[in-house]
Amino acid sequence: MKSLCKDKRIKSRESQTVILTLNKKDLASFETDKSAWVAEAGRYKILVGASSSDIRQKAEIDVPEELLIEKVEHILPADKQFEDLKFQQ
Repeated sequence: MKSLCKDKRIKSRESQTVILTLNKKDLASFETDKSAWVAEAGRYKILVGASSSDIRQKAEIDVPEELLIEKVEHILPADKQFEDLKFQQ
């Protein structure tokens, strides 16, 4: 979820225009091995709705190649290497 907007001043059956802005970092995830925020190449779906089960508008954004958004320093490097986290019963 990027953003949530709710305005209690709207009465039932009224509508309101809301503008949400996405930037490159909103598409990025942190990659520990690169010590950077990276937006992977691919197609990103943008869904807008009253809830996750009530989608009213859709759009897609194509990112043609991986984007290095922000490189950071190892301020607190991990003392152990983690594999993918898995649920244990």
